Amino acid sequence: MSPEEFERHIDFVVEATGGVDLVNITGGEPTRHPQLIELLERARRPEIGRITVNTNGLTIARDPFLAQELARVGAYVILSFDTLEPQISQQIHGLD
Repeated sequence: MSPEEFERHIDFVVEATGGVDLVNITGGEPTRHPQLIELLERARRPEIGRITVNTNGLTIARDPFLAQELARVGAYVILSFDTLEPQISQQIHGLD
């Protein structure tokens, strides 16, 4: 989804509801989106209470700058683990 399309969705929700407590960015692996930070910047506004990013954390662990940018834009990070068993994780993701 482009930043412009995302912003239109956020605008629609804000206009329809007057504001929401939470916008959760999820689906696939949001941290792999090349414009994630721009999406988050476009979502930030007084009518949105909190913006969260649901991630497995692998991209953030490999890219400290991304972690800094997520903090800069005020995003809350929700870590999602499919399993805590290394062997099963490797089967699911092909890595530890």
